[in-house]
Amino acid sequence: MNEARPHEANDPAFLEGVLRDNALYQDRLYFLTEMGSLLGQLDAGLLLVKILELTTDYVGADVGSILLVQADGRLETAVNWGIPHEAARAMQRLDGQPILDLALAGGVPLAFRGEELQPVLGGAYQIGTALCLPLRTERRVLGTVLIVLPADGDEQRARGFDVLAPAVGLAAIAVENEQLLRAKLASEREQHELHLAREIQRGLLPAEAPAIPGLDLDAVYLPATEV
Repeated sequence: MNEARPHEANDPAFLEGVLRDNALYQDRLYFLTEMGSLLGQLDAGLLLVKILELTTDYVGADVGSILLVQADGRLETAVNWGIPHEAARAMQRLDGQPILDLALAGGVPLAFRGEELQPVLGGAYQIGTALCLPLRTERRVLGTVLIVLPADGDEQRARGFDVLAPAVGLAAIAVENEQLLRAKLASEREQHELHLAREIQRGLLPAEAPAIPGLDLDAVYLPATEV
């Protein structure tokens, strides 16, 4: 780090710049640290709300949503702060390409200025900048965080765009961990229920073939799968 020259240390503009850079550094560090702390959060609702809260706070926005890819490929809104699903899906570039689809396909953060987009729902939503931040892990894209900055907002509010990718990457890992744990618990619950069903069925079967004079009886029990 370069040391300040004596005359620079007494320059108000220089000091103001140093303080501004330090504040930005502290904001970035806090943002990354808090996103990393979510890796142990296993409450899906709380996890998604916290991701959206941290991201909107960092870029200085009040409006955003998180949309997740479902098992059948559909995109559904999981958290909505001022952007209902129909408005999010209606955000399109001037060429008609939905911005959410572009972000999910590319898997990288994208920013769109308001003049680059078609009017949303007949102009019901005024957009200064729309940020699409895919929740991407090494294996797949889980969804996207959509942030909208107001049309009259300061462009500097969308600061530190380079930090958003790694921070949201940590959030994506947290979301995937929660989903994997939920799937594991569901599988264990299903196996437990199948075990109980097997025991019930086994109890309904006779322990041995009945003895009937003049007849030789035998039986085979073949479960369809587990039951």
